[in-house]
Amino acid sequence: RKSHYSCIHKALPSVCKLRGKTGKSNSRSFHNTAREYSRGTVCLAVAKEDTLGDQSESQKGESFTDVLIIGGTGRIGTAAAIHLLQVESNLKRPVRVILAGRNRAQGIAAVEEVLGEVCSGPKEQERWKARVIFKQLDFKNPSQLTDALQGVQGVIHTAGPYLGEEPLILRRAIEEGVPAYVDVADPLEYLDASIGLAPAAAGFGAR
Repeated sequence: RKSHYSCIHKALPSVCKLRGKTGKSNSRSFHNTAREYSRGTVCLAVAKEDTLGDQSESQKGESFTDVLIIGGTGRIGTAAAIHLLQVESNLKRPVRVILAGRNRAQGIAAVEEVLGEVCSGPKEQERWKARVIFKQLDFKNPSQLTDALQGVQGVIHTAGPYLGEEPLILRRAIEEGVPAYVDVADPLEYLDASIGLAPAAAGFGAR
């Protein structure tokens, strides 16, 4: 299977500032702003969905495109998940978002928040609950990260800050053959290090 690996970076400084102001409260205005900033990034993450690898299947046999959102319990992560589910009509297969984070209580709350935004009521939420799931993850733990990347067709990394960090998630995603990757990094050093991984990605079949 030929890999179609997309390495895309987009800075979201205004969203990061809003995150600091909104705290843990559910702010519809924040989500609207975050979606505007993330719209291009999230769409690019799934733009080549038809070229991606084997899809995951539910117990009923329904085929999904699994997207792992690291930092998925935060404001930017949930905004990305909501937008991704809202634009999935443009895709060949429905999306399943995996909200990854360390705190299980925050993860459960994030799942409820996303379902509340994309569903019109309890009955629809019941139908969609298999499409929005939480995965407990410390992405700095190599074995946990490797496990989380298994079988996913896309990764959206929103768990900053990125300053002074190495693009470890990008490197591991390349090694595990994940077809699409997006992050919201803005430090130039981080971006330069990520661009430097292009030869490694090419070695795994990227183009």
